[in-house]
Amino acid sequence: MLARAYDAVGQADSAIAAYERFLEWPDDDRFWILPALALARERLGELYAVRGDRNRAVLQGAAFLRLWTRPIPSCGRGPRPCAGGCRS
Repeated sequence: MLARAYDAVGQADSAIAAYERFLEWPDDDRFWILPALALARERLGELYAVRGDRNRAVLQGAAFLRLWTRPIPSCGRGPRPCAGGCRS
């Protein structure tokens, strides 16, 4: 994901813009990508918090929690965090 590349080189504003574009895709039948959506929202919230935008950070954190606790339709379980604490 382009946002992760921007984040890795310290371009927070570009990472935020790329995460926002990724999250704007239509919601139709995206259950297969729920873990990526959740992790994108988590990292976007962190980037907003570092930037001092508390309102957007809280909104992204809440969206992350809604996605992270949603069951996956095919198996009835929510996404699980990666071993080793991987980041989006």
